[in-house]
Amino acid sequence: MAMRLFYFFLTFLFCTNALAGVMLASTESTVGSKGIESRIYLDNVGMRAETNGDTVVIFRKDKGVLWILNNADKTYVELDKNTMTAMTAKMNEAMKMMQDKMAKMSVAERAQMEKAMAENNIPLPNQAPPKMTYTKAGRKEVLGNWTADVYEGSRNGIKVNEIWTIDVGTSGVGVSETAVIADYVKFMKDFLKDMNLGGFTDFVGPGLVSNESYQGFPVKTLAFENGKTTAETQITSIQKQSIPSTQFEIPAGYTKAQANPIGDLDM
Repeated sequence: MAMRLFYFFLTFLFCTNALAGVMLASTESTVGSKGIESRIYLDNVGMRAETNGDTVVIFRKDKGVLWILNNADKTYVELDKNTMTAMTAKMNEAMKMMQDKMAKMSVAERAQMEKAMAENNIPLPNQAPPKMTYTKAGRKEVLGNWTADVYEGSRNGIKVNEIWTIDVGTSGVGVSETAVIADYVKFMKDFLKDMNLGGFTDFVGPGLVSNESYQGFPVKTLAFENGKTTAETQITSIQKQSIPSTQFEIPAGYTKAQANPIGDLDM
């Protein structure tokens, strides 16, 4: 869920006073599936994202730490700079083992492996991650009370997504909250870049801006494959509200679990 929740948030830097807090409600769906509801809570100290109550991701700007809570077994994983450095080393070791294994594969086996990695936007060992480019589509779309600009994202000349954005000044998200989002984005982008997974950070989704190639606050994203829409995520409401400080803390009774470089990123 960490990568799913990661698909909701990204970057504006402003400078003014804090608001009481903001809650962003969103839905995510794929073709033929029921939508999944998520909520993101923001205030000047952190961000909390939750989907269906099973897993919660808490980012604390003031502590420079990310907690991933598993409500089912009351455990949590803590990611800070030291933990992420250790995870990066393990991930790089795994990539080296994969590289050695691929070197011993037949031409057909290697081609099959490379195809699977490319389909999941995973760079080959020692290969730069796929580059995402955005262009303004020249049209506007209406989403509820918002009128959004549309940007099209492409990799290697193939359209893979659309991002609908609105002016941040009309979004209802304040300066301090967008600063928290920006810190979260930098935290994750640095981590994924170190693991040679920087391509994942080119596109994140509603509530987050990841690329200077488009402007505004994303409220809807569409994923495309072979010219057809395969998934959709959109913000359904943005509400100012007072958020209890306990929302940004580890609940009593939870025990710390060991971080997994692969599993914990499957957000």
